[in-house]
Amino acid sequence: MSALKRRESSSSQAPVSGSFAGTADELVRWPAILEFVSAERWPDGAMRTPGSLVVFVEQGRLKVCVNDRSQGLVAFVTAESLVGLLDAAEAILVSETGDWRATRKHRPGGGRT
Repeated sequence: MSALKRRESSSSQAPVSGSFAGTADELVRWPAILEFVSAERWPDGAMRTPGSLVVFVEQGRLKVCVNDRSQGLVAFVTAESLVGLLDAAEAILVSETGDWRATRKHRPGGGRT
């Protein structure tokens, strides 16, 4: 049985409110990721855009794009499992290692610059 389904987009947008709070296990294992994707302020109180993680498969390999939307940077990580991806993403956020690159800007019409 396949999980693939054709879906229709929703015509209404529900208002978004509140804040995300991870489970105790998630907070212990991936605290940097949870802070990275949920914090709306820098430690000094200045506003920031929360980051995002996008999981995908490329050439048969499981990857995650760690997108630092506040600073316009992305880093990619490859691993053998979803948990491995999260562990690797946590490691580059904590250690500030990783191959961080400037985000490509999209041009109107769907092209990239």
